[in-house]
Amino acid sequence: MEAMEYFYERTGVQPYLLICDSFDGKGREITDREAHHYLQRLYDSLYEDEGHVIFAFMEYEQSEYHTYLYAGRTAVFVLDDKGREMFLELADRFYTDRSLSDEAYFDRVFRTAADQIMKTGERGYVSFIWKERSAEPAGACSRMSEKGGLGRSGQGVA
Repeated sequence: MEAMEYFYERTGVQPYLLICDSFDGKGREITDREAHHYLQRLYDSLYEDEGHVIFAFMEYEQSEYHTYLYAGRTAVFVLDDKGREMFLELADRFYTDRSLSDEAYFDRVFRTAADQIMKTGERGYVSFIWKERSAEPAGACSRMSEKGGLGRSGQGVA
C-alpha cells in the first residue's frame, strides 16, 4: 500500500497493518490490557528493532470496531501519546465516511496521520536502521498488509 510507504518516508516509522476481528479468540470483550499484551507479543515475534508501529483494526460488524496502535520504544519518539491519539482519532473520523472503500480508508488514515504528525514544530524526525527477520505472527489475526505503547481503543457508531 503506497500510503504506508508514504507514512514511513514522512515519519521514519515503519507501519504494520493488522486487520482482524479478534486477538487470541477475544473480540468485543477484549480489554485494553489484553490487547496490549497481545500486540506486544506480536511485535516481539515480528521485529528485533523498536522502530515499527502496529495499527490493529478490529471490526465485528458495520460501525462496531476497535482500533489499537502499538509503537516500539524508538518509534515513540515520533508517535508519542499525542501522535498516537491523533492517529486513532483520524481512524475514527474517516471510518464514518461511507464513500471510502476499505483500501481508501486505510490510505487516508496513513497519509493524513503522517502529514499531521510531522507538521513543522510539533515533532522531530528520527531516522532508524531496520534489521528485519521473517516470522509469522502468533495468534488469531491474519496479517493483511505489512510495511515493516498502545494507543486507546475506540468504538464508533456511524
